[in-house]
Amino acid sequence: SNEFIRGRTLRLVAKIMIPDILENLIHAINENISHRHFYVRRNALMCLYSIYQHMWPEFLENSSNDIYQQLLNENDISTKRNAFIVWFCIDQEEAINYLKTVLQGSDDNVSELGDIFLLSVIEALRKMCKGDPSQKPRLMNAIFIIAQSTSPSVLYECANSITQLTSSPAAVKV
Repeated sequence: SNEFIRGRTLRLVAKIMIPDILENLIHAINENISHRHFYVRRNALMCLYSIYQHMWPEFLENSSNDIYQQLLNENDISTKRNAFIVWFCIDQEEAINYLKTVLQGSDDNVSELGDIFLLSVIEALRKMCKGDPSQKPRLMNAIFIIAQSTSPSVLYECANSITQLTSSPAAVKV
């Protein structure tokens, strides 16, 4: 019942690397994605991310809809970032489509999305560009939109990503 204990327990569960134990706990982890307190939701999402990273993506098949709904409805920026990271790992194309919708809807003020969310988006886009160079033009447009932010850290990461991904003088000038 205590949010702090529940969140800390989820952090402990994230360190368990035994599939038989995790298989029994996955339902409880999924229930915590929609908990009323953001600390519990944030840790539940990172627990799922840890499970995904350790080569058990089949455990997350039933969680994808819950994660997407959390991404759409979340108000806490760090929890939204965690949901985006997990969603990006599960389904990159759907995550990019979501990102396209969000960035088009907030052309005027990208900074409202929050620094930590935008930094994780930039990192995900950079990884995707390096993994699949044919996606560069499409993903570079998203980086250029994010570069309209007023945050110095976001601007720095955008500039760093642009110089890593392209040597085009026009892009480097931007």
